[in-house]
Amino acid sequence: MRAFQYAKMPSLTKGPPMRTTILLDEDVLKRIKTILKKEGKTMREVVNTALRKAFSIENKPSSTPYKVDSFNSKFKAGVDTLDLNSLVDDLAVEDFKSKSNK
Repeated sequence: MRAFQYAKMPSLTKGPPMRTTILLDEDVLKRIKTILKKEGKTMREVVNTALRKAFSIENKPSSTPYKVDSFNSKFKAGVDTLDLNSLVDDLAVEDFKSKSNK
């Protein structure tokens, strides 16, 4: 078994690196192994790089704001134009109620 020398292992944190166990899904493990072979990096380097990228993306605001194009419609807000049968049923019930109250 090989002894680790913490001085040779670069880290962005102070002190020795933390040893932990991670259960990886098969697809993730395959991608890591592909990178290991292609780039000649260690498992630690690949996982740390991937996690740092994920955390930096997560904390960055979107560079382009999401924009919704508006349009004029004769329907009131909240009316689902894909479910107009329900609207017709609701109007029929309201009409029936108003006629029966007279």
